[in-house]
Amino acid sequence: MLLGGGTQQYRRLYDYAMTAIKRNIFYRPMTLNGEDVRLAGQVSSDGRTPVSELKTEAQAQHLGCFAGGMVAIAAKIFQNTEELALGRKLAEGCLWAYEVMPLGIMPEIMHTVPCDEEDHCPWDEKKWHDSVQAAHEGAEDAEAKIRQHRLRPGVAKVDDARYILRSVPIPRSPSPLLTTG
Repeated sequence: MLLGGGTQQYRRLYDYAMTAIKRNIFYRPMTLNGEDVRLAGQVSSDGRTPVSELKTEAQAQHLGCFAGGMVAIAAKIFQNTEELALGRKLAEGCLWAYEVMPLGIMPEIMHTVPCDEEDHCPWDEKKWHDSVQAAHEGAEDAEAKIRQHRLRPGVAKVDDARYILRSVPIPRSPSPLLTTG
């Protein structure tokens, strides 16, 4: 964008990165109302595991919410309507995460229930309960764990319930009105 298309280097870098990110990081969470949204998950690799065997962990982090804007801006620059739709789904995924929480604030880290298919993801109460059971220790049944941890439909675990307000300090030049001397 800053170079006005003067070089294709950044487009190539973006395209290569997006191929891997779409395959391994972005996922569709199962939602009660079937919203077609995406979140950025987490993938760990030891560097020896083939890419085809990597597993996306449905762990959404608040800082991953930048991804929707990043993808949407690049999609506009490179005139890619498919990725523009993906950017929107990522932004809507974070909105969903805010809206589903009891206080309307997305937690720093949470685990959701991933969809098995990207294009079709009906609500499955048993799958949600199984995910809650797997995410929490204890002999209680899923309903008790849901109540105990105040989980919302589609959320298997809230790993870090904090909301860490992050701000970037804006450098300020001294005001001529406040300068003495």
